[in-house]
Amino acid sequence: MEKPHALSQPMPPVFYISQIPNSLSLWMGYRGNDGLPDVIDVQHTLKELKSKPDLLYIEEYGHIDFLLSIKAKADVCDGMIRFFNSIQKVSSFK
Repeated sequence: MEKPHALSQPMPPVFYISQIPNSLSLWMGYRGNDGLPDVIDVQHTLKELKSKPDLLYIEEYGHIDFLLSIKAKADVCDGMIRFFNSIQKVSSFK
């Protein structure tokens, strides 16, 4: 676990995305109207992954909209739940 003072550093800690196994199903949601992870950062992340995640891009959403938008259930949650249900059907983990 990161020490709290490390969170205020200008650079994030190193995380080796390329070590995420190909067998791990991933879902990623991102947005166009956000100052935290921009589209270029997401594209860079996607290049490092071994497998292609299920993607959701919503241009007009900002960072907090994924949680607080009055349309978040339809825009985000329904698709995410379908994703998790689909991987549960093919998973050997019960």
